Amino acid sequence: MEAVSAFLQTYDTDYNLMAISNKTLAKLLAGKCKTFEELANYNFNPKKPIIRVLYKKVRNENRDQFIYIIETIFTNE
Repeated sequence: MEAVSAFLQTYDTDYNLMAISNKTLAKLLAGKCKTFEELANYNFNPKKPIIRVLYKKVRNENRDQFIYIIETIFTNE
């Protein structure tokens, strides 16, 4: 996880990390978040995040809006 964070800080990429809680991850995997904004609004910052989502924001030219692609979910369990 430290290597991913260091990579994202060192190089200019379209990727970002979001810390989420176990409860938020459960909601995401159950399909209860229909949009990325809904996921971000539901998420609360846990005191000691053990789950991080690697995502990318991409412009959808056909609809003239952005979409979010979740690439990987990292856990430290």
